[in-house]
Amino acid sequence: MPQYNDHIETLIVRSFDNSLTPEDQAHLQAWLHKDIANQQYYNLIKKTWAIAGQADNDFIPDTARNWERFRQQIMPAKVSFIHKYRNAIRIAATLIVIAAAATIWHTFFYHPMIDITTAAHEKKNITLPDGSQVSLNQNSHIRYASNFNGNERAIQLEGEAFFNVSQQVDKPFIVNAGNTRTQVLGTSFHIRDDKAGNVAVSVVTGKVAFSATGNERKLVLTQGNQGIATPDKPVQESKITDPNFMAWKENKLIFRDTPLSVVIKNLEEYFNIDIEVMNDTLLSYTYTGTFDHPKLEEVLEVVSESTDLNWKKIQDKYVLSKQVQ
Repeated sequence: MPQYNDHIETLIVRSFDNSLTPEDQAHLQAWLHKDIANQQYYNLIKKTWAIAGQADNDFIPDTARNWERFRQQIMPAKVSFIHKYRNAIRIAATLIVIAAAATIWHTFFYHPMIDITTAAHEKKNITLPDGSQVSLNQNSHIRYASNFNGNERAIQLEGEAFFNVSQQVDKPFIVNAGNTRTQVLGTSFHIRDDKAGNVAVSVVTGKVAFSATGNERKLVLTQGNQGIATPDKPVQESKITDPNFMAWKENKLIFRDTPLSVVIKNLEEYFNIDIEVMNDTLLSYTYTGTFDHPKLEEVLEVVSESTDLNWKKIQDKYVLSKQVQ
């Protein structure tokens, strides 16, 4: 449901005549990016406002002119009643436009939103209203309308998910994650939003259009390629080289002469843990091996034995160190 209040609606109306301060503009943009429904509500008010703007702004009802004649008989002529009345009309018109937009929204456009969240070590498989499949990784959140009756199938994602999208040529599938937008017609792809402003989209089948909000540059990514967006750089395209980018979904870890620094990163992400290495020189060690449905302590035992390391758990952290000869 759109998150609106009197202050937000005031900012929306003021944005139409470019009277917002930079601070107000930033506040409005943050509200728009917070929820898909907010953007839809803004667009509806904008359309309604445009229709209302076609009327004559200087129109004054006969009742106002009649009241003005009466006022001149009982009040000093210096009081500008018409000016105040015009302001009142504009204010009333603004309220009518907002009320009409809200009524139209709730009657014809509003559909309940569905929110699904996963906790640590929890994964969920979701079937969307169009039949598309979503695998949601741990510590993630997804939000979408209970039906896709509009012109697009819009999804809001925080965290990590894999999408297998059913094809509908006339209704694109949109995923908003962080400050990015991914658009597809029918394909399968993976999105990871690390909540620090870095978003990666990896295409498994088909192709997607990937872009950063507010940036006209749009990458068309095909199978085997990925797009990466960071807060301080434009979106970049590269080949998918990490065999474990979907390890959480496939329950499989693959290492091929992989540096220990990368092995540790993969283990931290897969098991949602912290690993500390006592000596940075150990990070250049390499490891080769595959784990199906890996279990943390078994993986640590095998990797440590293969690289002449020891491991131990200290409070909530796992520590790797060189074996003493």
